[in-house]
Amino acid sequence: MGEILSQLKEQTRELHEQTEQLFYTDALKDGTLTSDQYKHLLQAHLAFHKALENALSTIEDYPLEERRKAGWIEADLTAIHESPKLAQTSTFAGWDTPELLGAAYVAEGSMLGGQVIKRWLQAHPELGSYAGDSQFYGGYGKSTGERWKAFGSYLVDKSTGHEPAIVEGAKKAFKAYQDIFREVA
Repeated sequence: MGEILSQLKEQTRELHEQTEQLFYTDALKDGTLTSDQYKHLLQAHLAFHKALENALSTIEDYPLEERRKAGWIEADLTAIHESPKLAQTSTFAGWDTPELLGAAYVAEGSMLGGQVIKRWLQAHPELGSYAGDSQFYGGYGKSTGERWKAFGSYLVDKSTGHEPAIVEGAKKAFKAYQDIFREVA
């Protein structure tokens, strides 16, 4: 689809794997994730996505309205009777457009992984149906692949001459996600 997508995947692989491990992946896979860990995950996702959506709103042609995720996470928190923590929205302040597009790559890529996580949650004995019915992890549902391709086309179109900054933005976004996860704990 485009060289930028290959660059992003290759050059962020290590940070992606670190983030997955930090975010309770082993506990998700083996069915030992606790309710508190699930709440922690949702709060961290909310803080990241709220901050990113706030920053992406400054990009004139970014299709933000069809890609918002914070509302889904807030609904998931409400479903488990958990109040959303006040999310800090300045995480991406001062990032330029190519860096924000790199961060958007991280956010949109999470929708692909969300499909797998939702299956793990549905089989999870402690969390019950509220986790298996997660709006956030359900994401775009059957349209996930189509939406990923559309995002990839958008990114390829916007990347010319900005590839290094987009890759750097994705790297910084993974690190920010990790920092948020630790801060929300």
